[in-house]
Amino acid sequence: MKKFFIYFAGVALATVVLALLCDIANMYLVHHSSGNPISKMERLWQKSNNDEIPILGSSRALGNFVPS
Repeated sequence: MKKFFIYFAGVALATVVLALLCDIANMYLVHHSSGNPISKMERLWQKSNNDEIPILGSSRALGNFVPS
């Protein structure tokens, strides 16, 4: 039974470490990719740039649809 707990603790620790590494890699990609829509939203939330206007519903913006 003691061997099982040691094995289980090792697997759990490896899972947590790999999940953290995956999260770090994903956050790096989000912050450093300019064409990613998630990166654009992150930039709008973190840095308020007066030159950028957030447009919700990009499909309507691409079709030049202006709601009343």
